[in-house]
Amino acid sequence: MKFMKTVLLLFVLTMFSCKTKSAIMQVEEKTSYLDGKVEFIKAIDLTEAIEKAEEQKKPLFVEFEADWCLPCKLMSEEVFTHQETADFLNKNFVNYKLDIETSSGATMKMLYGVNILPTLIFLDHKGRALSRNDGSLMHTGLINLANEALSKWEAVNQDS
Repeated sequence: MKFMKTVLLLFVLTMFSCKTKSAIMQVEEKTSYLDGKVEFIKAIDLTEAIEKAEEQKKPLFVEFEADWCLPCKLMSEEVFTHQETADFLNKNFVNYKLDIETSSGATMKMLYGVNILPTLIFLDHKGRALSRNDGSLMHTGLINLANEALSKWEAVNQDS
């Protein structure tokens, strides 16, 4: 009986290892994906996303989300597919979705005090919030929030 448990445990660990390696390879193969028309980068964690934004000399737009979040799905279906909104976000920001159900997502959720999904935060290269909204927004609201972040971003970068 003990032998069977050991074999089963090894089998489960092997399957987990293969799936993890496969997921890492998929992230490495593809650096971004489209959610509607907004291009979201693939990053292992928020730190990597901030680094990519710094490389591109743009602020970072982060949507804190989860698979079970209906307002998050609404944004994906209605807001991120809107051409004007997508063009504006793709041009001016590095866009990143952060799943709060992952280990790094749970940590960032606590760090940024996320209690409502989706939470939309625009960040500078040091991870400081430029603008923020707790809850979903439609096109105009998201563009207004993004413009607020861009104004703060430009003011900070003029001083540098």
